[in-house]
Amino acid sequence: MDGFPPGLGKVSRYIPYLMSYHFQLYIYCMWGQQVFDQVCSVCDVIYQSEWHLKYQPKLAKGMLLVMKVSQIQNKLTIGDMWKLNLATFMSVIKTSMSFHAFMQTVYKGDEVLVEACNQTMV
Repeated sequence: MDGFPPGLGKVSRYIPYLMSYHFQLYIYCMWGQQVFDQVCSVCDVIYQSEWHLKYQPKLAKGMLLVMKVSQIQNKLTIGDMWKLNLATFMSVIKTSMSFHAFMQTVYKGDEVLVEACNQTMV
């Protein structure tokens, strides 16, 4: 129980760090999602350009190759472990909120036990 919950001085030092960490992670994940969406849309844009209606064999071969390569699911990753997208950002936020709720439950539960012990001693 010593040091938990942290005092106002410690909390005020850590809040800017946590906010900047979450903001930076959000920016990285947002741009990762944007890159992934753009790569996935290349195939659709090429097909809608009606290149296949013109008789140009070299152009057709090049466009087919680009369409094939764009269908490979390229993704940005964080250390080859996690995808860099908005789903990852939301899972980080969800996990941090769950941990915060767990710590509050543990702290409140300990307070109840301490009060119960104090009442039995009297």
